[in-house]
Amino acid sequence: MWLLISTILISLIYIKAGFNKINNFTSNVKGLKEMFPVKTLPNKFYELAIILVIIIEIVAPLILILSNFVPVLLSVTRAAIYSLIIFTILATLLYHSKEGLMKLIFDKNLAIIGGLMAMSTLY
Repeated sequence: MWLLISTILISLIYIKAGFNKINNFTSNVKGLKEMFPVKTLPNKFYELAIILVIIIEIVAPLILILSNFVPVLLSVTRAAIYSLIIFTILATLLYHSKEGLMKLIFDKNLAIIGGLMAMSTLY
């Protein structure tokens, strides 16, 4: 029961962020383009990157939640967790390594990464 509750709580962060990216797609593409270290890539690269992030942020958490009810999903659950860990590390380094509020978000993301790592040992 505690695993299901913790899975839902962590998943909500990612699902909400994924739908927020859908609703603000253009500004997210622009934001990634500004933050990305390589500035000479075509706009399609940034659009595809945001689409991939949206897929990860929505599909991976749903796999985590559903794997508690559908045993056949257990085979892909660890991959879903690792995709969230890798995404969170990259997003943290790219967007949240500054001072002030960004430092707080950086620390929160470290805690989420730790929670996902612990969760990966249970699947």
